[in-house]
Amino acid sequence: QVLPGLYVGSKSAADCLSLRGGELANRISHVLNCSRAPSALEREESRLTCLRLGLTDSGKDLEQIHDVIRQGVAFIDQAIECGGTVFVHCKK
Repeated sequence: QVLPGLYVGSKSAADCLSLRGGELANRISHVLNCSRAPSALEREESRLTCLRLGLTDSGKDLEQIHDVIRQGVAFIDQAIECGGTVFVHCKK
């Protein structure tokens, strides 16, 4: 937990949360996937609000990075303002 309502981890952590469930998995209402690869949590879209930013770990994203980061921050802000809990993850 980075801040109240905000968790950060890897794709592996997201996949484990989806498979194992538990208290934290049940509290998560929003998933922000910074990578292009889908996580297991995104398959639970019936109960979660998900946004995938589609970033790569390369310089290819430099031209769009500011707009994409703004979109991600707005997603987090909106979720927390509505009382949600956000899990943010990348590919690694």
